[in-house]
Amino acid sequence: MASSTNALQKTSTSPVPSHLSTEEQTILRVLAEPREMPYQALCAALIALPEAERLIQVQIDEALHDLVTKGYLTSFFENGDVVYLLQHNPKLKQDEQRLDSRFLKKRISDSQSKTT
Repeated sequence: MASSTNALQKTSTSPVPSHLSTEEQTILRVLAEPREMPYQALCAALIALPEAERLIQVQIDEALHDLVTKGYLTSFFENGDVVYLLQHNPKLKQDEQRLDSRFLKKRISDSQSKTT
């Protein structure tokens, strides 16, 4: 546990975008050092923060959702748990998500036109 506390202390000075919410900034600081963390371990680390920085479960879940949507994090399943991965360049991730969205819309449109 001491090593995870040290990791949190080291990452608390990592630069994070100031336009993000306090909760989002906290999550990015915690993830800055390992860059990748399973959901359960991330929640435990965020709940174990000093009281002034500590997040409750609903704040964690909302901030994780927002960070994935904004492209700061990517999530994937591994060994039955969701793993969050810090993105180097959120702008590229957002562009990728837009392309995926356009591709899906086109496939849906093509699929609908074939059935009519």
